[in-house]
Amino acid sequence: MQELGVENIVVCGHSNCGGCAALYKTEQEMEHLPHTRKWLELSAPVREKVLMLLPHDHDPAAREWFTEQLNVVEQLQHLLTYPYIQERYSKGALRLLGWHYIIETGEIFGYNAGQGYFELIN
Repeated sequence: MQELGVENIVVCGHSNCGGCAALYKTEQEMEHLPHTRKWLELSAPVREKVLMLLPHDHDPAAREWFTEQLNVVEQLQHLLTYPYIQERYSKGALRLLGWHYIIETGEIFGYNAGQGYFELIN
């Protein structure tokens, strides 16, 4: 990124995300997938936030949608932990975009950081 002069980074989540669904599986269900478990550690806070805001008995489709979107926001925050990304972002030399792509319809929802929600952008 530093050498290429990248101006935009897009973190794009999508509907029916198996990784996001796996956040709700038990340790026993994930036991045979150690690499996937390790990869999902970056999203562990997402699960906790979703469960706090949407109880277990909430609509599963709403929980899925919310998990996918919140995971995009979480990964955007992870990018900002890299000093060279934080520096370029702060100077306005780099844009971080969060998208949630709906596979079934082709809709793309963009994260509006100023407002704290996703909005249809296509």
